[in-house]
Amino acid sequence: MNIELKGSDEEMALHDDKRMYHIGETVAALTSALFHEDLMNKNSEGVDFKKVPLFSSFSIAALIAAKTVAPLIPRALLVWRKAEVPNLIEVLRMVDATAVHLCNDDIEEYDIKAIKEAGFKILCYTVNSSERAAVLHAMGIDAVCSDRFEVTL
Repeated sequence: MNIELKGSDEEMALHDDKRMYHIGETVAALTSALFHEDLMNKNSEGVDFKKVPLFSSFSIAALIAAKTVAPLIPRALLVWRKAEVPNLIEVLRMVDATAVHLCNDDIEEYDIKAIKEAGFKILCYTVNSSERAAVLHAMGIDAVCSDRFEVTL
């Protein structure tokens, strides 16, 4: 399950970090309470991430807030265009992300290699053809998000 931390289009366009921090903080607190039992029932490997959601956001401030309030819930940075986040690996480490979610038409094999070598998973969105999903899978991505149920890796 993915919970996207996002504000209004205006808040996102204005990069309203104070408001986005508040959104991340609020959603993380509510989600942490809702999944409290699953977060506390750790096995020898830690939290069972099949039972808890993932926070994703284009907002670094929202992800920092989520990390602060609910550090056990994993996070992923959403990226529309890689050029907008030239220090991508550093940002992923700063928010303690487990993954990055990249637009499927803005990814190259060298990006995948660098991201994977740094220890992060990669999801590509919005992949609406099985052919494109197969190409991305062959390049090494871990998952796709699609508007079509039949598109899988």
